[in-house]
Amino acid sequence: MTDLDDALEHLKELRRTFVEKYADRAGDDETLGRIALIQTSITAVEAVMAEPKPVKTGPKIEFGEDGYPK
Repeated sequence: MTDLDDALEHLKELRRTFVEKYADRAGDDETLGRIALIQTSITAVEAVMAEPKPVKTGPKIEFGEDGYPK
């Protein structure tokens, strides 16, 4: 697992904990706000994970007719 996978799993566990806490105390706005913040964090991590990895390429070297770089 990567660091992002670990972070995502941790956030999901945290969300589950707060949802269970909110169910016990229906109407607790502070807990509801924390759930929303955690969900936003999960969405951000998933978005980063879905981004394509940049392709690492070096500089393009063009050669002249004499075989030497231009």
